[in-house]
Amino acid sequence: MIGLSRSTWHYRRKPRPRVSNPVPQKDRAYPARICAGDRVVIQDKIITGWQAGTSVDHSFAAAWDDGVMLASRRSWWRIAAAIVDQSARPICPTRSTNKIPRPAPVLKATGPQQIWSWDITDLRTRGGAWRSRRTR
Repeated sequence: MIGLSRSTWHYRRKPRPRVSNPVPQKDRAYPARICAGDRVVIQDKIITGWQAGTSVDHSFAAAWDDGVMLASRRSWWRIAAAIVDQSARPICPTRSTNKIPRPAPVLKATGPQQIWSWDITDLRTRGGAWRSRRTR
């Protein structure tokens, strides 16, 4: 009737008792937390992979192929981001290094219905953008 859920109404009327000495979330121990020993093993595998020129994903997959499943792929990336010395990390190729000029395609029609192109255009309106898809 007033736009609140039952639980919101309940906890506003009867709040939970305050904790005298709260533990921050990052310091709490829970069963799914990766232990320090497993973190060291994962970090060693990541650094070894970097020295071989492979990515974190490749190191994760190689460890999984060997039967070692210590953490999720996302956890491996978090551990990799926490590694202080990133000098062994391989450099990812970017598109900026490959700027070869290419000629624009030139199509020549000698009759009707010989050249077809697919046009996808973003049309901006007050209500947002929508795509116009049509074949010519």
